[in-house]
Amino acid sequence: YSAARTSLMDRAESEGDSLDEYHTTLSIVFATPDWYAAGAVGDSGLVGIDPTGHYKKLVAREESSTASATVPITASASLIEDRKRFNFERSPVAAVVSFSDGFDRFAWAKNDSSKPRTKFFNRISRFITGVDSFNDSDARRQFGQFVESEVFKQHSSDDKTLVVGRFPSNISSQLVESPAKQEYDDAEFIQAVRDLPDGEASISAIANKVGCSQTTASNRLSTLEVLGDVESESDDTKIIWRVAGGNER
Repeated sequence: YSAARTSLMDRAESEGDSLDEYHTTLSIVFATPDWYAAGAVGDSGLVGIDPTGHYKKLVAREESSTASATVPITASASLIEDRKRFNFERSPVAAVVSFSDGFDRFAWAKNDSSKPRTKFFNRISRFITGVDSFNDSDARRQFGQFVESEVFKQHSSDDKTLVVGRFPSNISSQLVESPAKQEYDDAEFIQAVRDLPDGEASISAIANKVGCSQTTASNRLSTLEVLGDVESESDDTKIIWRVAGGNER
Protein backbone atom coordinates (compact mmCIF):
# COMPACT_ATOMS: atom_id res chain seq x y z
CA TYR A 1 0.00 0.00 0.00
CA SER A 2 2.74 2.45 0.97
CA ALA A 3 4.64 1.84 -2.28
CA ALA A 4 1.56 2.63 -4.38
CA ARG A 5 0.83 5.75 -2.35
CA THR A 6 4.45 6.93 -2.58
CA SER A 7 4.42 6.41 -6.35
CA LEU A 8 1.33 8.61 -6.71
CA MET A 9 2.86 11.28 -4.47
CA ASP A 10 6.00 11.32 -6.61
CA ARG A 11 3.92 11.56 -9.79
CA ALA A 12 1.85 14.44 -8.43
CA GLU A 13 4.99 16.31 -7.37
CA SER A 14 6.73 15.79 -10.72
CA GLU A 15 3.64 17.01 -12.62
CA GLY A 16 3.04 19.92 -10.26
CA ASP A 17 -0.42 18.61 -9.39
CA SER A 18 -2.32 18.36 -6.16
CA LEU A 19 -2.35 14.85 -4.70
CA ASP A 20 -6.16 15.18 -4.53
CA GLU A 21 -6.21 14.84 -8.31
CA TYR A 22 -4.86 11.27 -8.00
CA HIS A 23 -7.51 9.81 -5.73
CA THR A 24 -7.94 6.17 -6.68
CA THR A 25 -8.58 2.74 -5.24
CA LEU A 26 -6.17 -0.17 -5.04
CA SER A 27 -6.88 -3.89 -5.49
CA ILE A 28 -4.23 -6.61 -5.23
CA VAL A 29 -4.45 -10.39 -5.61
CA PHE A 30 -1.72 -13.01 -5.35
CA ALA A 31 -2.81 -16.52 -6.32
CA THR A 32 -1.23 -19.97 -6.51
CA PRO A 33 -2.81 -23.37 -7.23
CA ASP A 34 -3.31 -23.76 -3.45
CA TRP A 35 -4.02 -20.33 -1.93
CA TYR A 36 -4.72 -16.68 -2.57
CA ALA A 37 -4.07 -13.41 -0.77
CA ALA A 38 -6.15 -10.34 -1.58
CA GLY A 39 -6.08 -6.75 -0.38
CA ALA A 40 -7.91 -3.54 -1.19
CA VAL A 41 -8.03 0.14 -0.30
CA GLY A 42 -11.08 2.19 -1.30
CA ASP A 43 -14.45 1.19 -2.69
CA SER A 44 -13.35 -1.26 -5.37
CA GLY A 45 -14.62 -4.85 -5.33
CA LEU A 46 -12.75 -8.15 -5.63
CA VAL A 47 -14.53 -11.40 -6.49
CA GLY A 48 -12.97 -14.77 -7.28
CA ILE A 49 -14.24 -17.67 -9.37
CA ASP A 50 -13.15 -20.99 -7.91
CA PRO A 51 -12.22 -24.05 -10.03
CA THR A 52 -15.79 -25.40 -9.79
CA GLY A 53 -17.32 -22.17 -11.05
CA HIS A 54 -18.57 -20.75 -7.75
CA TYR A 55 -18.18 -17.04 -6.94
CA LYS A 56 -16.84 -15.65 -3.69
CA LYS A 57 -15.94 -12.28 -2.24
CA LEU A 58 -12.15 -12.16 -1.82
CA VAL A 59 -12.05 -9.18 0.55
CA ALA A 60 -14.71 -7.43 2.59
CA ARG A 61 -16.53 -4.50 1.02
CA GLU A 62 -15.53 -1.07 2.25
CA GLU A 63 -17.82 0.07 5.04
CA SER A 64 -18.88 3.61 4.24
CA SER A 65 -22.28 5.31 4.22
CA THR A 66 -21.57 7.56 1.23
CA ALA A 67 -19.31 7.55 -1.81
CA SER A 68 -17.52 10.63 -0.44
CA ALA A 69 -16.58 8.66 2.68
CA THR A 70 -14.44 6.22 0.74
CA VAL A 71 -10.75 6.06 1.61
CA PRO A 72 -8.50 6.29 -1.48
CA ILE A 73 -4.88 5.20 -1.65
CA THR A 74 -3.91 8.89 -1.50
CA ALA A 75 -5.37 9.29 2.02
CA SER A 76 -3.11 9.56 5.06
CA ALA A 77 -1.01 6.53 5.90
CA SER A 78 -2.73 6.14 9.26
CA LEU A 79 -6.22 6.21 7.70
CA ILE A 80 -5.22 3.65 5.05
CA GLU A 81 -3.82 1.40 7.74
CA ASP A 82 -7.11 1.63 9.61
CA ARG A 83 -9.41 1.06 6.62
CA LYS A 84 -7.48 -1.35 4.37
CA ARG A 85 -8.94 -4.82 3.85
CA PHE A 86 -6.92 -8.02 3.59
CA ASN A 87 -7.75 -11.69 3.34
CA PHE A 88 -5.71 -14.89 3.03
CA GLU A 89 -7.31 -18.25 2.30
CA ARG A 90 -5.94 -21.69 1.56
CA SER A 91 -8.17 -22.37 -1.42
CA PRO A 92 -7.58 -21.89 -5.16
CA VAL A 93 -9.19 -19.37 -7.49
CA ALA A 94 -9.47 -19.95 -11.23
CA ALA A 95 -10.17 -16.31 -12.09
CA VAL A 96 -10.39 -12.91 -10.42
CA VAL A 97 -12.68 -9.99 -11.21
CA SER A 98 -11.83 -6.52 -9.88
CA PHE A 99 -14.22 -3.62 -10.42
CA SER A 100 -14.78 0.00 -9.46
CA ASP A 101 -17.88 1.25 -7.66
CA GLY A 102 -19.63 1.95 -10.97
CA PHE A 103 -20.41 -1.78 -11.14
CA ASP A 104 -21.49 -2.10 -7.49
CA ARG A 105 -25.23 -2.27 -8.09
CA PHE A 106 -24.75 -4.98 -10.72
CA ALA A 107 -22.07 -7.05 -8.96
CA TRP A 108 -23.65 -7.61 -5.55
CA ALA A 109 -26.83 -9.50 -4.69
CA LYS A 110 -29.85 -7.29 -3.93
CA ASN A 111 -30.82 -9.19 -0.80
CA ASP A 112 -27.26 -9.49 0.52
CA SER A 113 -24.73 -6.87 -0.56
CA SER A 114 -21.87 -9.07 0.67
CA LYS A 115 -22.56 -11.81 -1.90
CA PRO A 116 -21.63 -11.70 -5.61
CA ARG A 117 -24.62 -11.52 -7.93
CA THR A 118 -24.79 -14.76 -9.88
CA LYS A 119 -26.27 -13.33 -13.08
CA PHE A 120 -23.54 -10.69 -13.46
CA PHE A 121 -20.66 -13.08 -12.84
CA ASN A 122 -22.20 -15.82 -14.97
CA ARG A 123 -21.82 -13.51 -17.96
CA ILE A 124 -18.21 -12.74 -17.09
CA SER A 125 -17.42 -16.42 -16.46
CA ARG A 126 -18.83 -17.37 -19.85
CA PHE A 127 -16.63 -14.76 -21.47
CA ILE A 128 -13.53 -15.96 -19.60
CA THR A 129 -14.03 -19.59 -20.61
CA GLY A 130 -15.07 -18.79 -24.17
CA VAL A 131 -11.93 -17.02 -25.45
CA ASP A 132 -8.49 -18.35 -26.27
CA SER A 133 -6.57 -15.31 -25.06
CA PHE A 134 -7.39 -11.95 -23.50
CA ASN A 135 -4.79 -10.47 -25.84
CA ASP A 136 -6.81 -11.51 -28.89
CA SER A 137 -8.14 -8.37 -30.61
CA ASP A 138 -11.63 -9.83 -31.01
CA ALA A 139 -11.78 -10.80 -27.33
CA ARG A 140 -10.66 -7.31 -26.31
CA ARG A 141 -13.32 -5.78 -28.54
CA GLN A 142 -16.04 -7.98 -27.07
CA PHE A 143 -14.96 -7.23 -23.52
CA GLY A 144 -14.91 -3.52 -24.26
CA GLN A 145 -18.44 -3.68 -25.65
CA PHE A 146 -19.60 -5.47 -22.52
CA VAL A 147 -18.13 -2.83 -20.19
CA GLU A 148 -19.55 0.00 -22.32
CA SER A 149 -23.01 -1.56 -22.76
CA GLU A 150 -25.98 0.78 -22.36
CA VAL A 151 -27.53 -1.16 -19.47
CA PHE A 152 -24.61 -0.18 -17.25
CA LYS A 153 -24.67 3.45 -18.39
CA GLN A 154 -28.40 3.81 -17.81
CA HIS A 155 -28.29 2.74 -14.18
CA SER A 156 -24.97 4.14 -12.98
CA SER A 157 -23.03 7.27 -13.87
CA ASP A 158 -20.01 6.36 -11.73
CA ASP A 159 -16.65 5.36 -13.18
CA LYS A 160 -16.77 1.82 -14.56
CA THR A 161 -13.50 -0.07 -14.53
CA LEU A 162 -13.52 -3.85 -14.84
CA VAL A 163 -10.38 -5.99 -14.72
CA VAL A 164 -10.41 -9.75 -15.29
CA GLY A 165 -7.56 -12.19 -14.71
CA ARG A 166 -7.55 -15.96 -15.03
CA PHE A 167 -5.18 -18.66 -13.84
CA PRO A 168 -5.32 -21.56 -16.35
CA SER A 169 -3.45 -23.97 -14.08
CA ASN A 170 -6.22 -23.55 -11.48
CA ILE A 171 -9.12 -24.22 -13.84
CA SER A 172 -10.46 -27.75 -13.84
CA SER A 173 -11.99 -29.56 -16.79
CA GLN A 174 -15.39 -29.04 -15.11
CA LEU A 175 -15.17 -25.32 -15.79
CA VAL A 176 -13.52 -25.04 -19.18
CA GLU A 177 -14.09 -26.83 -22.46
CA SER A 178 -11.86 -26.51 -25.51
CA PRO A 179 -12.15 -22.89 -26.67
CA ALA A 180 -13.98 -22.30 -29.90
CA LYS A 181 -11.99 -21.15 -32.88
CA GLN A 182 -13.30 -18.10 -34.66
CA GLU A 183 -14.26 -19.94 -37.86
CA TYR A 184 -17.75 -18.45 -38.06
CA ASP A 185 -19.11 -14.92 -37.96
CA ASP A 186 -21.12 -13.83 -34.93
CA ALA A 187 -23.90 -12.87 -37.33
CA GLU A 188 -24.33 -16.53 -38.36
CA PHE A 189 -25.19 -17.55 -34.80
CA ILE A 190 -27.51 -14.60 -34.26
CA GLN A 191 -29.30 -15.33 -37.54
CA ALA A 192 -29.64 -19.02 -36.66
CA VAL A 193 -31.29 -18.10 -33.35
CA ARG A 194 -33.60 -15.68 -35.15
CA ASP A 195 -34.58 -18.17 -37.85
CA LEU A 196 -35.46 -21.06 -35.55
CA PRO A 197 -39.05 -21.26 -34.24
CA ASP A 198 -39.74 -20.01 -30.72
CA GLY A 199 -38.72 -22.58 -28.13
CA GLU A 200 -36.63 -24.62 -30.58
CA ALA A 201 -33.35 -22.65 -30.62
CA SER A 202 -31.36 -25.20 -28.61
CA ILE A 203 -27.59 -25.58 -28.79
CA SER A 204 -27.89 -28.62 -31.05
CA ALA A 205 -30.40 -26.94 -33.37
CA ILE A 206 -28.26 -23.80 -33.68
CA ALA A 207 -25.10 -25.87 -34.26
CA ASN A 208 -26.86 -27.81 -37.02
CA LYS A 209 -28.07 -24.63 -38.71
CA VAL A 210 -24.65 -22.94 -38.58
CA GLY A 211 -22.80 -26.17 -39.46
CA CYS A 212 -20.47 -26.21 -36.46
CA SER A 213 -19.95 -28.40 -33.40
CA GLN A 214 -22.15 -28.02 -30.34
CA THR A 215 -19.09 -26.96 -28.31
CA THR A 216 -18.37 -24.15 -30.77
CA ALA A 217 -22.01 -23.05 -30.73
CA SER A 218 -22.15 -23.11 -26.93
CA ASN A 219 -18.97 -21.07 -26.50
CA ARG A 220 -19.94 -18.51 -29.14
CA LEU A 221 -23.48 -18.07 -27.83
CA SER A 222 -22.11 -17.57 -24.31
CA THR A 223 -19.89 -14.77 -25.61
CA LEU A 224 -22.80 -13.20 -27.52
CA GLU A 225 -24.87 -13.32 -24.34
CA VAL A 226 -22.13 -11.38 -22.53
CA LEU A 227 -22.36 -8.77 -25.30
CA GLY A 228 -26.13 -8.61 -24.93
CA ASP A 229 -26.91 -9.87 -28.45
CA VAL A 230 -28.74 -13.03 -27.35
CA GLU A 231 -30.48 -14.28 -24.22
CA SER A 232 -31.00 -17.75 -22.78
CA GLU A 233 -33.38 -19.54 -20.45
CA SER A 234 -33.28 -23.12 -19.26
CA ASP A 235 -35.86 -25.74 -18.42
CA ASP A 236 -35.30 -29.17 -16.93
CA THR A 237 -33.77 -30.60 -20.09
CA LYS A 238 -32.08 -27.92 -22.21
CA ILE A 239 -31.16 -24.27 -22.73
CA ILE A 240 -33.22 -22.27 -25.23
CA TRP A 241 -31.80 -19.17 -26.91
CA ARG A 242 -33.44 -16.08 -28.38
CA VAL A 243 -32.27 -12.81 -29.88
CA ALA A 244 -32.13 -10.13 -27.19
CA GLY A 245 -35.31 -8.10 -27.27
CA GLY A 246 -37.25 -10.76 -29.18
CA ASN A 247 -36.92 -12.65 -32.46
CA GLU A 248 -37.98 -9.83 -34.75
CA ARG A 249 -37.08 -10.58 -38.35
